[in-house]
Amino acid sequence: MMFYALLAYTSALLSSGLVIFVLCARRQTVVHWSFAVGMSTIALMETFMGLRVQAVQPSEAVSWKFWSYLAAACLPGSWLLFSLSFGRSNYRELIVRWKYALIVAFVCPIALVIGGRQAVFVDPLYVPTATSRILPLAWAGYLLHLFLLLNAVVILMHLERTLRALVGRTRWQIKFIVLGLGAFFAAQIYTSSQALLFSSVDVAIESINAYAVIIADCLIIVSLTRNRHFNVNIYRRSGLLIEI
Repeated sequence: MMFYALLAYTSALLSSGLVIFVLCARRQTVVHWSFAVGMSTIALMETFMGLRVQAVQPSEAVSWKFWSYLAAACLPGSWLLFSLSFGRSNYRELIVRWKYALIVAFVCPIALVIGGRQAVFVDPLYVPTATSRILPLAWAGYLLHLFLLLNAVVILMHLERTLRALVGRTRWQIKFIVLGLGAFFAAQIYTSSQALLFSSVDVAIESINAYAVIIADCLIIVSLTRNRHFNVNIYRRSGLLIEI
């Protein structure tokens, strides 16, 4: 179990470092802030995950996992905003077009976790098989995983469209960011689907997220060494893509 905790703390540390690195940019835009919020959310998730892994009693594990879910509730809105603005010249139009989806992505998961706090997990006292490692989900936890899964699919769709739209050196600069985030959200799709399938969360399954975060952070670091300030926005002139 200590190995899982070490994985979680390592991924949290790397994510925190990326937040600091990006916020040191000279020009901070929607892309910078949404990335910083998204990475901060991941860092908090993994920190609480590490604390949950070290919990001995099921009730203690439930408490730390609840805080991890509260952090995870901020994932959909921040990363959807990032996927709409990253590498897009018309990101303002896209944000306006997707404004209702953004409102839902920001508000609904947080409201679900806070409003349904007593219904995120089944009380371990009523589940004899519950342990600190395997926690049974109640209706609010189930719906949260369903929301995270659907949101991950939408974010991957936007990132794929961004990568396809770019050409030449610009595509080379951002492909590692897209691959890194793609690995993280692919892992989230897998772990959330497992949670939905078995109506429970298992430490061994959720540790996949920590592996994915470490891989994503390393790929993003490679990309930021090539283009430190996320300066990949482009505009069209006479049919040409021109980098600014």
